[in-house]
Amino acid sequence: MVCLDMRNDYEIEVGRLKGALCPPSSSFCGEVVVEQLPNEKDCNIQLYCTDGLHCEKDSARMRHHGFQDGSQLHGGCIAFTEEVRKHELGSRFIGKSFGFDEHIGERIIPDVISCCYSCGETCDIDVNCVYDPCHRLFVQCQGGIHSLKGCCCKECKEAQILQKRLEQSASLEV
Repeated sequence: MVCLDMRNDYEIEVGRLKGALCPPSSSFCGEVVVEQLPNEKDCNIQLYCTDGLHCEKDSARMRHHGFQDGSQLHGGCIAFTEEVRKHELGSRFIGKSFGFDEHIGERIIPDVISCCYSCGETCDIDVNCVYDPCHRLFVQCQGGIHSLKGCCCKECKEAQILQKRLEQSASLEV
């Protein structure tokens, strides 16, 4: 059996099932799977995502491309987490399940598997770069958030400072 994580890169970065294949993707990854696993068309493939919606589309896409046995974890990581807790089962999920509501993830086990984009420190805080033209979603520790003023890199921090100065000087001219 092949277990495929059909979520976005930023979701996989903070948590995933042990042993799952995680194709790189910044959006739906069914096409990526079709391209990367052409020799797996006869394997039992188990798909999972956050809530089951990606898998509905991706499993149909995979069947269209000749994959024979593609099932899914119904309800995704959300339902899986509820069942693990309800029945007090051991979890094969490591890290936290990414949450789309203000990027608040649900801790499934205490382990943190991701690192700060700025300094490499172990953390799993998901933030968006405050520099609007970038607005990248990434993992950053409190120290990185403080030192880069909520930006993902020095370039965005400098551009954000410049943008604020321009806005302030434009408001003074009015």
